[in-house]
Amino acid sequence: MPKESSLERELRFKINEEHTSLYSWAIIEVDDQGKQVGIDQIPWSWTLSFTATELVLRDSLKVQEASEEGDRLRQQEEVSHRRTITAVLRAGDPRSERDWFRRTTYRMFGTDRDIRDFNLEILPLATEDEKEEATAWAGLQFDTGDFHPETFDDSITFYLMVKPSTFDRYVERIANGTADEVILSVGRVAGFYSEWSPDIFTRDIKVLCAGEDQKIVMPPEATGEVPRVHAVGEANLYINAKRMQTKPTKSADADDDEPDATPLVRPEFALPSTPAIDPKMMGALRTTGRWIIGLLIVLILVTVWKR
Repeated sequence: MPKESSLERELRFKINEEHTSLYSWAIIEVDDQGKQVGIDQIPWSWTLSFTATELVLRDSLKVQEASEEGDRLRQQEEVSHRRTITAVLRAGDPRSERDWFRRTTYRMFGTDRDIRDFNLEILPLATEDEKEEATAWAGLQFDTGDFHPETFDDSITFYLMVKPSTFDRYVERIANGTADEVILSVGRVAGFYSEWSPDIFTRDIKVLCAGEDQKIVMPPEATGEVPRVHAVGEANLYINAKRMQTKPTKSADADDDEPDATPLVRPEFALPSTPAIDPKMMGALRTTGRWIIGLLIVLILVTVWKR
């Protein structure tokens, strides 16, 4: 189990007496000198998104041997058959990859460690009549101890319990390869906190796990339980099929006269060959040419004399 020493700061419940119209209470972190570190944290109810980076369909069958008294024959008995869809998530959706102000960082209350281990499990209900629901679980970083030592990081897992028909539809999308993009959107997650803001986006979320590992110092006048990670007020799962155009095309605003990127290649051609001329024929042509020129000169002189 996680130890209290894994927290870097103490947590305290604070009653807000200055801005009561905004919020009545908050959770704060304090250092060893009792000084507040950071801003008041209040429950965050707006939407947060996660994108699947790995999707796995798990089909498990548990079998054990059974026997009847007085019978030497032993038979196999099916005990349980379970199908689940699991996904590794990253914080944010495709828009947050382009817009930095949409990126959200998650940290456990009392620490400055970024949470990077996000997961999703989808399970089918027993019947179509049962109510679908979403829950969440969060765990602090812990070590397994001296025997086979291993460190498990801070993590958050979301659970979706869906109708069998819905689960089968998800399985079909995964099997036929059309689950190209899977996005989980959650809202009103108990145990998720952030500073007060008029905006519906936040860049920082503080997480308060269930249990006693993140103890909160409560004032005598405080009553009730502080929300911790478990209930999810709203959950939406989007399974999208994406098809990208493999060959780029000219943009709409591009100039039609703009040359193509591929250079033009001229076709090869050969100059026509000139036939050789006989020398005797060349001499006859020269004599005929002189007579023609002389005749033209006589015609010009006669025309001028008549004028």
